[in-house]
Amino acid sequence: MKGLTVVILSDLKQGKPVEEISNKFNLSLQAVYKLAKQYNIKTSPRLLSADEKKANKKQTDAQYYLKKRKLRQELDYLYERPDIPMPDLPPVACKNSGLGACNLSWVFSQENKKSSAKEHKETQHKYGLKTPR
Repeated sequence: MKGLTVVILSDLKQGKPVEEISNKFNLSLQAVYKLAKQYNIKTSPRLLSADEKKANKKQTDAQYYLKKRKLRQELDYLYERPDIPMPDLPPVACKNSGLGACNLSWVFSQENKKSSAKEHKETQHKYGLKTPR
């Protein structure tokens, strides 16, 4: 490789426009394209600055929390509707779903307590939240 070719290839690798390189070295566009094709030049990836990384993280975090908030709102809506009773699911079935937390809070909440403590404990045993002694 000659010195000029090395300089042109380094400029291409840095991602400079082909028109700029052809004007700089007084070459035709076709010659620059031919060099790039011959040596299989690919531009190196541009590293993100700290500000760009921060902006990307902020955007992905916002998307994640928006999705989480929407799911929570759906569950709250289902939980607050009086015409839909809480599902009679065993904790194993709803353990990894959002319904698991709602199910637990439904069983343990004071509003849904049975008339006696004994009935309330029976409800907890029914849902597998407490083991009988």
